[in-house]
Amino acid sequence: MVAGAFAWLLVLGVGSGADPAQHVEASLRAEPAVVVVEQPFELVLDLWIADDALRSHLVQLSAAQLDVPVDVRLPWLDGLDAVELLADAPSVTSSATAALNGARGRLESLGSVERGGRPHQHYILRRRFVSPRGQTVRFDAEVRYASTSGFEPRLFGDPVPLDRTAHNLALDPVELVVQPWPEAGRPADFAGAVGRFELATGLLGDDASARLLGDDASARLLGNDASAGVLSLWLEVRGTGNLARLEAPLIAPPGFHVLGWLEPPTTEPAETLRRFHYELSPLDGAPNRITGLELAYLDPGPPPTYRRASAPPIELGGAPRDSTESPAAQAPPREPSSPPLVLGVALGAVLGAAAFWLWRHRRKSARA
Repeated sequence: MVAGAFAWLLVLGVGSGADPAQHVEASLRAEPAVVVVEQPFELVLDLWIADDALRSHLVQLSAAQLDVPVDVRLPWLDGLDAVELLADAPSVTSSATAALNGARGRLESLGSVERGGRPHQHYILRRRFVSPRGQTVRFDAEVRYASTSGFEPRLFGDPVPLDRTAHNLALDPVELVVQPWPEAGRPADFAGAVGRFELATGLLGDDASARLLGDDASARLLGNDASAGVLSLWLEVRGTGNLARLEAPLIAPPGFHVLGWLEPPTTEPAETLRRFHYELSPLDGAPNRITGLELAYLDPGPPPTYRRASAPPIELGGAPRDSTESPAAQAPPREPSSPPLVLGVALGAVLGAAAFWLWRHRRKSARA
């Protein structure tokens, strides 16, 4: 029975005789291939491994067992001097272990596909970058693996490779062109926003904004009465692009001075949403609306085009006050005395008159 089992294992260990060079295929690409400064781009490595190679030909590279026994060499994996790695690595639903630059890592698994009439397992690796300056950047990649013509089975322990051949699969390099920002049509208030964006705004304390914000960061802000001197405003920026790298928009609503701003924490990632709180003070009287809430940005196109995202005006309660009026004219009228004060004065007068009458009556009696 043991001999029969050994023979069965030996049959399973026989290789298919396929050319080892066809076991692994890979490619590297940039999406998009041409970008502008500060436009995020993605480097994508595709890896295909034949099903029969995974079963019968690929050899583990070390004692550490990997789902995919390959070592993917990517000099740019952790960033380069020329480009910056973005922290928002894409989430994956299914992954497999592999070596990345000699260390244990993970590849996204996309399942089985047909290539050249053979079933392959498709794996992918994605990383997002941004370039802070115009340039041409070259990205290299290499896949290292080892194969065998077959395995010698054992009753106990893992099968032993009959032989071992090392392979270095050098991929065609990718050259990414990073174009500078266009000079023509650049707005004076453009501050480096690249992508496509939308704005929304409101006053802190409104039901809608309270529902959106849901935090205590605005508790210190004053009430939204323009005549009181301070307004508290929230501004929301949504979109795709380098949103996570933006500073707070430099708003300049006519008739108001921006006292300051803060960015409270949110539950959404900064790559898709930024929310800012501003305090505004009226410059002349109390304007009855807030306008001019805009963000100048560069739509990468193609072709790259400067655009503006605008928030709708915010209507304020009350009529505007004429700043030329004298302080006395602007001062609110004094309220009439309250009833308890009037009664107190009247009662004091009655008691005083009674005391005076009693004093005079006693004086006359004493003379008599």
